[in-house]
Amino acid sequence: MAIYETFILQDPSEIPEGKEYVLEIRDSETYETRVVKAVIDKSPKKSIESDLLRVRWQRGMPLPELWAIKIIEEVGAVSDNLKYTE
Repeated sequence: MAIYETFILQDPSEIPEGKEYVLEIRDSETYETRVVKAVIDKSPKKSIESDLLRVRWQRGMPLPELWAIKIIEEVGAVSDNLKYTE
């Protein structure tokens, strides 16, 4: 079971639960960051086949509880989604 981290700016209650959601996650062991489509559950005990997600809010403060995350597909690396303009 892997543990991932994500950083959010909005209120955690606004994160859609049980629906596909595109978000940026960081592997807590390798620090590799990527963009994935995933389903999130705020109660990891209900989701046996999922990994864990540590949600960091605003200035990096972690929420007290871990969430469950089931990655559906990898959308790409963070650098793949950057758009540079001149």
